[in-house]
Amino acid sequence: MIYIFLISLMCVVFEVNGYKSLFIVSKVDGKCEFNGKLFKPGEEYMDEENCELWTCSSSSPISNGKVDKEHVYVDVSGCGAAVKMNEDGSVCRYKSTTGKYPDCCFGSLECSQEEYNDLFDSK
Repeated sequence: MIYIFLISLMCVVFEVNGYKSLFIVSKVDGKCEFNGKLFKPGEEYMDEENCELWTCSSSSPISNGKVDKEHVYVDVSGCGAAVKMNEDGSVCRYKSTTGKYPDCCFGSLECSQEEYNDLFDSK
């Protein structure tokens, strides 16, 4: 049984990347203001259109050595490239869809005979 698992693991290789960003937004009554709404520190907002998770932070940016009390950080997490390399040399990519992050990161699987490095070359 363990051999079957190891062989299966060697046949398919996945590479998954994601991104995280920090945005500075207005602070209103100790809350983050974004997308026309107020969120408490630690509160999450699902941007289902862009497949992202936005989280209000309690941290304020520092400018010229002083805490900027009028702004606060928002942490944004989103999908990156999810790539599946097959034993036959074909490469497949999962396309992002709309919905709740991270479930929306793995939409339809599109495969091609392109080389792995060619997928990410800018032309």
